[in-house]
Amino acid sequence: MIKGKCAPLISYIFVIAILILMREYWLLHRTALHVDESMSFIISAYNQYGFDKPFPGIVTMTGDELRHAMWFNDPTFSGMLHDLKQLWVFNRDTPHSNLYYSLLRIWFTGVESTGMAFTLGWAGQLNIALSACSMLMLGCLAFRMFGSHVIAIFAIFIGFIGAGTISNTIFARPYQLQETMFVAFMIMSFIFISDQRKSLKFMIGYGVVAAFTLLTGYFAIIYVGIIMLLILIMALALCERDYISLTKRAAVFIVTTCVAGYLIYPPYLFVSGGRQSEAISKTGELAQNVALSIKSFELLQWYYPFIFMVALVSVVLAVILFVIRKERRFTSAWYVVMALSVAIWYAIVMFFAPYKIPRYVYPVLPIVCMVYCFIAYAINIKSKYLAYAFMAVTAWMTADTFVNTGKVEYQPAPIAAQCKYSANGEAAFIIEAAYRLNALTDCLSNEKHIIASNRSEIPKIEDDQSVKYLISDFDIEGMDKVDSSGYFRVYKIR
Repeated sequence: MIKGKCAPLISYIFVIAILILMREYWLLHRTALHVDESMSFIISAYNQYGFDKPFPGIVTMTGDELRHAMWFNDPTFSGMLHDLKQLWVFNRDTPHSNLYYSLLRIWFTGVESTGMAFTLGWAGQLNIALSACSMLMLGCLAFRMFGSHVIAIFAIFIGFIGAGTISNTIFARPYQLQETMFVAFMIMSFIFISDQRKSLKFMIGYGVVAAFTLLTGYFAIIYVGIIMLLILIMALALCERDYISLTKRAAVFIVTTCVAGYLIYPPYLFVSGGRQSEAISKTGELAQNVALSIKSFELLQWYYPFIFMVALVSVVLAVILFVIRKERRFTSAWYVVMALSVAIWYAIVMFFAPYKIPRYVYPVLPIVCMVYCFIAYAINIKSKYLAYAFMAVTAWMTADTFVNTGKVEYQPAPIAAQCKYSANGEAAFIIEAAYRLNALTDCLSNEKHIIASNRSEIPKIEDDQSVKYLISDFDIEGMDKVDSSGYFRVYKIR
C-alpha cells in the first residue's frame, strides 16, 4: 500500500530530475555568450559600460576587467537594493519590464562576476529553477484536468524534453520566466473556471499571477487578453445567470492586476521603443506577415511528432465527448479554450515578431503537449491499457524527435573574428557603438587589450609596436582588411 502511494511521487521526482539534468548538461556545454545575454547582465546590474557609455580615451584592460566593469561588480545587499530601485524607475529595455532583470539582480546578490562560464552558469541556474516550477505546474494542470498521475507525468516528459524548451531554459533572457508564468496563469485560469465561486483571496492571488504574467514581456499581454476573453465567454455560459457575483469577482481581478502590475513596474505601459515600432510596422505588410505567421506553425514539427494530425484528432474527440458525454463537457470545453488560445497567440506573435524565429514562441511549447494528453484522456475512458500504450509510443516518438532532429540552440560555434585575432593580446579595438562591447565579453582573453571608442585614436594605436591587428565596428579606408564577423572588421597593421 505504501509503495503504491509513493509511486507517483517517485515518478514525478525521477522524470523532473532527468529533465533538469538534461538542461544542466546543455548549459555546461555552452562555450559562447549571446550578445543579448551579456545585455541582460548589464541591464540587471544597471551598469553604463557596454550599454550607452564607452570607455574614455584609450584604456588597457584584460577580459576579466572588461567583464567586471560591465557585469555584476557590486555583490553587496545595499548595492542590490540600489540597482532594484533604478530598475523600478526605468529598466532601459523597452520590450520587457523590470521583472526578470530584478529577479536576476537578486539572484546575483553576494556574487561578483568576471568569468563568462561562471556568470552564464549562475544565471542559468535561475532559469533551471524556473523551469522546474514550470514542470511542477504543468503536471498539476494535467492532473487537475484529467485526474490521472500517469497523464500528468506524461505531460511533463513530452512537454519539456524538446530542444525548444531546453534552448529556452539555457538562454539568459526573460523567455524562461515567461514560460513559467504562462503555465501558472493557465492553471489559475483553470482553477477559476472549474468553480467560479472563488473567495476574494483567490481572486486577488489570480490577479497577482496575471500581473506577473503580463510583466514577462509585451507578447504576454496578447496571451492574457486572449485567455481572458475566452474565459469570460465560458464563465458567462457557466455562471447560471449569477452575473452580479461574476462581475464582482471580475472587478477584483482587474483591479488587483492593474495595481500589482503598476506597483512592480510603473512605466510598463507608458514607454515606447524600437521593438514596439518594429512590431507595429508589420501591419503594413499584412499579406506577407499573415503567410509567414501561418508557415511558422511548421516549427512545431521540430518538437512534437505528427503534431497537426494529433491536434486535429484531439479537437474532434473534444467535440464528440462534449456532445455525447455530459460529464465530460467541462473538460472538453476547457481543452478547446486552452488549445484555441495557444494557437491564436502563436499566430499573432509570429505575425508581429521582429524576426520569424522560434525564440518568441518557446514559452508556450510546454502547453502544446496537452493535445496528446487530451487524446490519452479520451482513450482512457474506454481502455486504461490502450491509453498507456498510446502514451508510451508518443513518449518514445517525442524523445526520438529530440534525438534525431532536435537542435538545442546556443551551443558551440566557430570562434568569431574579434576573438580569434585578439586571443594573444596582439589586437587593439576601436568600438564606437558602446553596446557592441557586449560581443567581446564572452571571448576577450586575459591578455592586456587596448580599447578605444573614437577613430581619432587610430594613429596612436598604429604607433604601438605590440599591436598587429586593429578591430573596429566601422570601415577604415586604406587599411588591409583580413577578416570580418558580425559588427566587426579586422585590419592588419603589420
